[in-house]
This record gives sequence, C-alpha cells and structure tokens, in this order.
Amino acid sequence: MVDRRQIRQEKAPPIIATLHDWMSAQRDLVSNESATAKALDYSLKRWVALTNYLDDGALPIDQNKVENQIRPWADANGWRGDADKETSYGHGRHRHVLRQPQPSNAFLQGIPSSLSNICD
Repeated sequence: MVDRRQIRQEKAPPIIATLHDWMSAQRDLVSNESATAKALDYSLKRWVALTNYLDDGALPIDQNKVENQIRPWADANGWRGDADKETSYGHGRHRHVLRQPQPSNAFLQGIPSSLSNICD
C-alpha cells in the first residue's frame, strides 16, 4: 500500500514549485504596502515550514480539523466573521466594524492552470 508521504513526494513537488514561482512573480508586481504583498511575504518567508508536510505523511496539509473544532467557540465570542458579513468587536464608543476583504478577480485570474487541480 502506498502511504501518504510517498504520494505527496511524487505528486506535490511540481505543484509546490509552480506555486512558489507564481507567488514570487506576483510579489514583484504588487505595492509593498498592499495587503497582497503582506500575504505573499508571510507565505514566502515561511516557505520551509509551509512545505514540511511533504516530508511527513502524518502532518495534515491544512488545519481544517482544528478550525472546525474552535469555530463554535469563536462564533460565540464574536471573533470570527464570514466573508460576506461585517464583524464587530468592542463596546460602546470603542466599537469597530471589520469588513472582510474580497479577493481581486484580476489577481486570481493570474494563477497558473497547473494549480487549479490542487484539491482534486
């Protein structure tokens, strides 16, 4: 039986390399002050940690299980907002409303087609 580590090492490296190249290229195109630049910098600076799952079949590729477990608690405390909603926090005159940013379609259209099958 083929284990998850072996499958990851066979299939993921070309996808991961394409993603890294694309992210690096996009980083050169965006303003240093933009939220997109900050997101790309965050990922690129942590690339080794983000790709550790390739060498260990026991590591999950995402944290969905943990997020699903804490979601009811986060929702009950008002710490999580949905992309289509506004989330508020604070009390009285210190109340703040956060608008969740929507991804730019122009940015998303630049994703290489080889990355579109990652979840398949």
